[in-house]
Amino acid sequence: WVARQTVTVTAPGMTLAEFAQRERSTQTPRQLFATLEPAQQAAIRAANPAVDEAHANAFDELALPAGLAIEVAQPVLGYVLLCGCVAICAMLLPGVSGSFVLVMFGMYYVVANTLRGTMSLGLGYVRGTEAALPWEHLALVAVFSLGAVVGLLTFSRLLSWLLHHHAAPTLA
Repeated sequence: WVARQTVTVTAPGMTLAEFAQRERSTQTPRQLFATLEPAQQAAIRAANPAVDEAHANAFDELALPAGLAIEVAQPVLGYVLLCGCVAICAMLLPGVSGSFVLVMFGMYYVVANTLRGTMSLGLGYVRGTEAALPWEHLALVAVFSLGAVVGLLTFSRLLSWLLHHHAAPTLA
């Protein structure tokens, strides 16, 4: 459910967290760093001698050297749609967290970072301080939202039908 793509870092000084957010990676910065080849890890460590990797957010703060090629796993939009459907269904059921469902599907980090990045870029765009919104982020948000609407409408009707026709087993 992910597409792997090799992306070259073009902006010098971009952090690993910024890179993961911009490229809609399904991996956290720590996981992304772990997938790099030893030579790439050494180049990043050489560019960041003061960063202590034992620190919890150390991998978020690592600056990437320009020209570094990193393989990124990006979600397929059909999978994003499915995750939106299932996550909203989970939110309709008491005691089930939609965020937990996204964590199980490996999409929580992607959705949270995409929403955070889209909102911050959108506010900057309105103020005139940021570049235009990336279409890939808007597409992911739109597809996830569409999945949530479809899942909400479908599951609420199914749940309503079950409660009207099979109330006792449904509530049990």
